[in-house]
Amino acid sequence: MWEPAEKVYGELILRHHQAARANDDERRLRLDRMIDDMRKALEDIASWRKTAKAQEFSRGAKGAEEHARSLFESQSDLIVLRDNDGIITSVNDAYCALARKPREALIGTRFTLPVLEQGAVAIEPNGTRAHDQKIDSALGPRWVAWREGLIRSDAHRPADLQCVGR
Repeated sequence: MWEPAEKVYGELILRHHQAARANDDERRLRLDRMIDDMRKALEDIASWRKTAKAQEFSRGAKGAEEHARSLFESQSDLIVLRDNDGIITSVNDAYCALARKPREALIGTRFTLPVLEQGAVAIEPNGTRAHDQKIDSALGPRWVAWREGLIRSDAHRPADLQCVGR
């Protein structure tokens, strides 16, 4: 996009060298001023590019976050994220419906679904925990197959336990 300005800068440098070889001091001084002005303009362009890339990245990250959130919410699977203390940090609509509670009432709590029967727990080689539970629901007892594993949403935060039930 700004390549023409960079080409002009290169041409000014070339002319400056030609003027120096020809001992044309007046021309060389004019070119020095033009080169300084062009260098400042190119620094401004570089700054604008950096700002534009940061804004584009921010828009892209926000779009990716919105896309991930819509995928998270559209799942018919039950999804709940818990921190190291078992506190719910996020739930999807399907989990809220089975819990018969709004999201706001679940976030920040240690709420668990009412378990009628607990199946055996298996630990997979990758550390994922798998087990079945018979849950009391509004439509009667329902078996849920859970898969639980640690996920890290941010390198600067501890991992959350992601529990996905079907």
